[in-house]
Amino acid sequence: MSTRSRVGIVSPDGTVTSIYCHFDGYWGENGIGYTLRDHYKGEAKVRKLMAGGDTSNIDPELEDCRFYKQRGETDVDAHKAANKAAFFAMCTQTDAEWAYLFDGNKWEVYEAKSGYPYTNYTLIDTSE
Repeated sequence: MSTRSRVGIVSPDGTVTSIYCHFDGYWGENGIGYTLRDHYKGEAKVRKLMAGGDTSNIDPELEDCRFYKQRGETDVDAHKAANKAAFFAMCTQTDAEWAYLFDGNKWEVYEAKSGYPYTNYTLIDTSE
């Protein structure tokens, strides 16, 4: 079973560039939340993650992530949203149960508190 998530970075102009992650999207020891917190601390590495596009997983090292592009899929590049509201709408469209936003300094962790379809994302943690 998958725990879908959306991971993004907020630009100074308020736009959000994000990717979809299929597996282990939860905030916890074995989920991508702790991986992002512990291994994707700088803007440069987060932007490289975004450049990989949609992915099956997010591992501590970029080269270990299984990006959909690597298996020949198309239309899997990172998506740009006009603002956070548009980002959360994209989370709903991709059935993301968790959402992660990097603001250049820290990660914001959001959990969908509603049942399916996921629409009500609540900030549960910030982590530098």
